[in-house]
Amino acid sequence: MRPSPQDVRVRDEDLGMESVREIRRRDDRSVRVHDREQGRRRHPPVAGLHHADATESVPLADLEHPRPIGPFRLRLSRGFAHLSRRNMARAFVFGRRMLNETFVHIAGVGYRIEERIWRSGIRTWDDFSAAPRPPRIGERLARRIEDEVERSAEALRSGRHRYFARKLPSREQWRAFDAFRRQVVYLDIETTGFSIGRHAVTVVGVYDGKRRRSFVQGDNLEDLPGALRQAKMLVTFNGSRFDVPFLRKAFPRMGLDLIHMDVLHPLRRLGFVGGLKSIETEMGISRSDETSGLRGSDAIALWHAYQAGDDDALDLLLTYNLEDAVNLEPLAEFAYEALRSLILDRGYVTADRYESDGHSAVRLRPSRHEDRAPVS
Repeated sequence: MRPSPQDVRVRDEDLGMESVREIRRRDDRSVRVHDREQGRRRHPPVAGLHHADATESVPLADLEHPRPIGPFRLRLSRGFAHLSRRNMARAFVFGRRMLNETFVHIAGVGYRIEERIWRSGIRTWDDFSAAPRPPRIGERLARRIEDEVERSAEALRSGRHRYFARKLPSREQWRAFDAFRRQVVYLDIETTGFSIGRHAVTVVGVYDGKRRRSFVQGDNLEDLPGALRQAKMLVTFNGSRFDVPFLRKAFPRMGLDLIHMDVLHPLRRLGFVGGLKSIETEMGISRSDETSGLRGSDAIALWHAYQAGDDDALDLLLTYNLEDAVNLEPLAEFAYEALRSLILDRGYVTADRYESDGHSAVRLRPSRHEDRAPVS
């Protein structure tokens, strides 16, 4: 593969300037990411995007990802991920919190009403209190929304995560990611099999963005509840159907009333299919040589080998499991920013407005509300 004429530089908070990385697209055009104020701010991951024409899209491939703030439009896809896992995680600039722009957690507000609120020019909870009542929203519902946004703002100020864990629909809990990211735990489990009734948890990997910890059956697995005590948000892959039910069975008294972002579902809505490893491959997230190619069934076999006396098998299992947990961070950051942009710039994304051309491309079908003014 011949090199791209331009490069991507991503500043890392801990390591200084990372080595040069490249983003290519199918017609060999590329985009350069750089920090315009590198010396002025303390920890700027990426300050700006440099491109030839700010009025023209910068297509990296097929997945349209219009940014809700700023004068230009950006397209992202799996092809963007020639970045390393670390650099890709920092390649997004987080703007206003999606949670402050959310109304669907309020009784009586569905996705279409939420979209109607946004299209009326109301973007945040503060906007709703200050703006006239949106069209086609009754007085009674408007009062309920105003009361609830006050409660929501207070809950967010005081860090009451359980309020949002209860109020947000399960498929929308990803919206709280940026608001609670300092108290996020990325978690992955291994088991003796895939049946919750017949099999047991063997290993749990936990990563909080800084520290990696492993909890092993017969050693320190009982310490897991204490490790999760300070967490306010849980990030998993297919955890709503696998990890969490297994943990509830293993620790019936452990409080798992956390906000739960199961990244499987936001990624599905963005057009990614397959399991964790195949999505990592599509996005260019690399694994170590020793764990490359391992799957869930291999983790079961490694545990049985460890039980038979092979300590090296446990070491490999722990490495594999922690990679599962750590790799959830860039996936969650990507899913949050990409889905937020699609929703706020183009209206709510429902299944009937998604289509795929069968070649890893995802396009948004025109909405029947498309002729309305976009959210500004």
